[in-house]
Amino acid sequence: MNPRSLAVAALATLCTTVAANPFAPASATLTSEPTKIIDSTAAITAGGEAMEAIGRLGFSLGTMRYVPTRIELTTEKPAIVAIEPDYEGEVRYGLVQLGAGGVQAFPLVLDTTEHDCRLYIDTNGNGDLTDDGDGSWPNRRESEGSLPSFSGAYAFHVSYDDTEEPLPFGLNFYHRLGDESVMMYRAGAMVGEITIAGETMPVALVDQSNTGDYSTGFSLDGGYGPSNRSDYSVVIILNGRSFDARGSFEYEGVNYIARSVSDGARIIVEPTPRIIPLPERLEARRETAERTMLAAGDEIPEFEAVLASGEPLDLHEMIGERVIVLDLWATWCGPCKVGMEHLAALEPRLDDGEVVIVALNVQDTQRAFDTFVDAKQDEYDFVFARDPIGRDRDMSIAGRIFGVRGIPATFIIGLDGTVTSAISGASAEDTRVEEALRDLGVTIADAVN
Repeated sequence: MNPRSLAVAALATLCTTVAANPFAPASATLTSEPTKIIDSTAAITAGGEAMEAIGRLGFSLGTMRYVPTRIELTTEKPAIVAIEPDYEGEVRYGLVQLGAGGVQAFPLVLDTTEHDCRLYIDTNGNGDLTDDGDGSWPNRRESEGSLPSFSGAYAFHVSYDDTEEPLPFGLNFYHRLGDESVMMYRAGAMVGEITIAGETMPVALVDQSNTGDYSTGFSLDGGYGPSNRSDYSVVIILNGRSFDARGSFEYEGVNYIARSVSDGARIIVEPTPRIIPLPERLEARRETAERTMLAAGDEIPEFEAVLASGEPLDLHEMIGERVIVLDLWATWCGPCKVGMEHLAALEPRLDDGEVVIVALNVQDTQRAFDTFVDAKQDEYDFVFARDPIGRDRDMSIAGRIFGVRGIPATFIIGLDGTVTSAISGASAEDTRVEEALRDLGVTIADAVN
């Protein structure tokens, strides 16, 4: 099997004398390259070709935000499973839906014992769970006092309407022993080169739906209506800069639209005078307006944030280990800083390992966040993270996920992952956080005067 290529082209130029004019699209066709896998801890092959780590593109998919997909597990065996291995423990089944529209189902099995588990995935889609590996996870992580967690990247063989043979698509999987589900997210990208305004640069397409569907929602045949891809984004990366390709985007002062097909084998990038909004922006505004602030008893939803180190924040990985104090703040917010000073004074009074304070920066810039963290990280014993959306209030985690209309906002999250207290505002004399923690049985030492 030949790994798929990313053939990149643009519309034919209308003026032969201005090839480097940014308003006149250039064209290029690329040779076949292996799909790039971003999980550096697992060796993945498809069709005999190694899926190599991304290097030369000038960006890191490993730290690029992602949207995980939850695979619910059941004891009911899917009808497409024909041959199974010998299991050692409790067996639960799930399905991985891939391809445009999720039309292809790949079964998986989680075989769980008291201290371990195996993952069998029918990556080649033949119904046989015995010819895709021995079920061992590529990675296992365990720390004192917590359940082991497992992760690894796997390559699937996905069929598309315009291809004669299935093409490889990589996914990362992770699971914590005892959880009722397996999580997955994309592990690769379509890569190549394109020439725009006389400059040849690396280009990549990244599917954020975790289905192997690289369509931007804009037809190769033309047209400027809204993208018909409204669920999760497909990202185009030009020379290290990423853009949501479901709407028009500005690159080097010129507005562009990207068109691609579901297998990612071809993309057209063309300039356009039309500003085409993302399908979710108006919907996000409506949802934010209607959403109420999370309250006691609500579960913390899945969301994307980035740690100060650049790694993704996995808040759900912390749940069950410690009580979480999640503080939403911004560097430009005076009351936020007062609240953080209060939390910093409170932290030494808490028993080690009983509570973790996560300071989630929202509606702010990367530069302001980095400057603040550099100045305060030695003074504040917090887990610092930020919303990668930045100052975009329409799409901010604060309103879209937590229903927050003003910051600071602090959420106390119990060991079961539900909110036990939601606190708006902050002041130096505020004791609501302490009261909420004591309600959970957290020991707080007396303040030292």
